[in-house]
Amino acid sequence: MNKQILFAILLAILFAPQKVFSQEDNKPTYDPEEWCTKTLPILYITTDSLKPIDTKEYYITGMYYLDALGLEGFTSIGAKDSQLPLEIKGRGNASWKLAKKPYKIKLGKKTALMGLPKSKHFALLAHFEDWRGYLKDEAAFEVSRRMKMAFTPRQCPIELVINGEFYGIYFVTQNVRVDPDRVNIQEQKDLDTIPENITGGWLIERDNYKDPNQFVIDPKTNLRITWHSPEILSTQQFNYIHDLFFKVDSLIKVEDKSSREWEKYIDIDTLARFYIINEVVENTEAFSGSLYMHKNRGADTKIIFGPVWDFGSSFSHPGGIHGKWLWEDAPNYTNNVWIQDLAKFPHFQQVIREIWTKEHQNILNGFKETLFPWCDRLKPAGYADRQRWQDGGGHDIDYQSRKHVRWITERVTELNKIWNLEITNDVNNDGEVDITDVTTLINIILTGDTTIGTPADCNCDGTIDISDVTELIQYIICKEI
Repeated sequence: MNKQILFAILLAILFAPQKVFSQEDNKPTYDPEEWCTKTLPILYITTDSLKPIDTKEYYITGMYYLDALGLEGFTSIGAKDSQLPLEIKGRGNASWKLAKKPYKIKLGKKTALMGLPKSKHFALLAHFEDWRGYLKDEAAFEVSRRMKMAFTPRQCPIELVINGEFYGIYFVTQNVRVDPDRVNIQEQKDLDTIPENITGGWLIERDNYKDPNQFVIDPKTNLRITWHSPEILSTQQFNYIHDLFFKVDSLIKVEDKSSREWEKYIDIDTLARFYIINEVVENTEAFSGSLYMHKNRGADTKIIFGPVWDFGSSFSHPGGIHGKWLWEDAPNYTNNVWIQDLAKFPHFQQVIREIWTKEHQNILNGFKETLFPWCDRLKPAGYADRQRWQDGGGHDIDYQSRKHVRWITERVTELNKIWNLEITNDVNNDGEVDITDVTTLINIILTGDTTIGTPADCNCDGTIDISDVTELIQYIICKEI
């Protein structure tokens, strides 16, 4: 072997962070002084009596402090000699079975942890199977923000130390819960029986895992509905939410797709935006699990889709960028039971086109400039994490950041074709250019309502007026000839 190569290997072995074995149980630990890169704030958590965090069923008490290391934009909370109380437990379903586990924390008092809006409740996400710049969630969250969802979770990277052991890179994340800074609805009390009160304050999840707070609509398709807020239901509360979702399910599955009865119960705008976000990132489990919905108080309020959560099955369709919808050729374990029916309703298709026409440019503008700095910031801690959890899999962060930006760009271009945005003069965005577009255009001119978008400017002169009507009529006549 070449002497220079041998010397380089010896240096790498000598100076690489080392596993340290506990004298008590010969179990490997990872010394934070050796492993922390100190390029991100460090969150220190110590459980009482150093108890292991091995359950999702109940919280374990402990103390914490956040050392911001003087990094710009971050503030330390507590200190080594003045730690603060917290509770911690495991979270997740499939992710809880992995070596690097996610956690849920409850602070002793509301705190702006990592500069996030004050709360007691946060998730510590591991993103163990996303050692690809940790981009699946962040890229999808950014698309959600650009699609103007009312609330999109924010996440902040940290290095985590638990009971004196380096755990690698984690993400302090706003989990989904009823809160003025998150799902902003009027909270409903447990065991309420007042008819008016139980119409709202609901935080619901279309789930694909069994849960005690759950009812099953269709066992054949594993269609499960889990309630998160309120947590403990009276008979009246259970009957209300049970009957509501059985009703919605039946209206979505009607054979007559010209029916709009389901729209009396579902907010079509948020549904369309939720669908578009997941279509852009090709999240094959979007309508299978971790599908959150909420409903505010009032007999006439509608079910609102969102916030978005869990993009572990995005950016990884076996066929890559392709000309199909997100639920087509999806993995066998997914059961996207609603979207196949919803996509057949012409009015839903029309609303999707209208929203896409107005918003799709927002997705691409500056997307690269937002995502690349995120990846650059994570690099040193990301590589240390890769050494710590060597069975996590993955590729180079630089490569993956560019891959995700390219994926988004190509997917937006493809969706423009699929949703017929390349058809000029389609004023009402229904996929056809005909006399109905003339009627829509005249209404736009008379009312001054230009929210439908640029297709109304048929002659592309920068204004919408009678000359566009003439242009559109001529276009239709020539097309028919």
